[in-house]
Amino acid sequence: MRKQLLAVTALTLGFAGLAQAQETPITPSRSSEYYHAPAAGVNELTIHGGYALGTSRTEGAGAVDTDINGARNLGVEWVYGISDMFKVGADISYTTLTRDNGTTDTKNSGIEPIVLKGSGNAQLGAGTLVYGLRAQFAVDKAETEANGDQNRTLGDELSNFAEGGFELAPWVGYSLLLGQSHNLGAKVSYEVINTDTKVDSPAGEFTLSGGSEGRASVFYEYLLSDMPLGAALNYDWYTKIDNETTNTTAFLARSMIGVDLYTRINAGNWGILPTLSWREKASSDQFDKLSDVRLNIAGRFAF
Repeated sequence: MRKQLLAVTALTLGFAGLAQAQETPITPSRSSEYYHAPAAGVNELTIHGGYALGTSRTEGAGAVDTDINGARNLGVEWVYGISDMFKVGADISYTTLTRDNGTTDTKNSGIEPIVLKGSGNAQLGAGTLVYGLRAQFAVDKAETEANGDQNRTLGDELSNFAEGGFELAPWVGYSLLLGQSHNLGAKVSYEVINTDTKVDSPAGEFTLSGGSEGRASVFYEYLLSDMPLGAALNYDWYTKIDNETTNTTAFLARSMIGVDLYTRINAGNWGILPTLSWREKASSDQFDKLSDVRLNIAGRFAF
C-alpha cells in the first residue's frame, strides 16, 4: 500500500510537470507554496484530507507491530489576507484511524482540535522574515473506552498525545529567492503553552500534563512557471507526558525525522495541492519503531 501511495504521488507530480514544463519569468502569482499567503482582501478556503499508513512498536521482548492506518485531517481551512503583510485563519478537521496489533482492532477517531492562527512577514536583507502564532483547543474531552477505542483528543504516537488542553505555539521562518527559480527557507515552531488534558476512562478520570511539540524545518522549492516543486526536511520532537493522578510517566519524550514532497497545480481561482509525507523515529526510549507515510490532497479556492 505504501508503494501505491508513492506511485500515485509520482504520477501526479509527473503529469503536472509535463503540463507546465515551460519556464516563465516570476510574476506575482508565481510564489512559494511553503509560505503561501492570500493577497490583501482575499479569502481562501482549502478543503483537505489524506490517507495515512503508520506503524509503531514499543521497546521490549515480545513487542509486536501496531498498524495505525486511516484517514487523517479531513476538513476545511479558511485564511484571509488582512494586508500584504498579515493574514489570519482557522482550521477544523476530522480523523478516523484503525489500530491493529494482530490481536485487537481498535478505533482512534473524532474531531481534531480547532486551530486559530495568524502570521506576518517583513523584508529582511535579501529575503523575507515570516512569523506567526498558532492556537488550538479541543472540542471534545479526551476519552478511552473499555474496548480500547479512543478519540482524537487523546491523540496517538504518530501525531501527539494529550491534545485536550489549550496550546499556543509561536513560530518564525525565513525565505530567500535565488535567481528566477530557486527558493530556500527554514521554519521553527514550539508550543510554549500546553495546558493539562483530562481523560475519561473506565477506571475513572485522570489528568495528563506535558507533551509540548516542536518542529524545525528547512525547505527548497524549484519554481517551474507558476507551479512550485518543493521538498522539506522536518524534525519533530515531543516532550514527555506525566499522569498527574498517579504521579507516573505516561509517555516518554520522542522525536521523528522526515521529508515532505509537495507542489501546487493552478487552475484559475483553484489550486490543487498534493503532498507526500514520510517520517521515521529519530529517538525514543519507549518506542523501538515509529513509521508514518501520508498522502494528502487539498483544493484551495480564492474569492
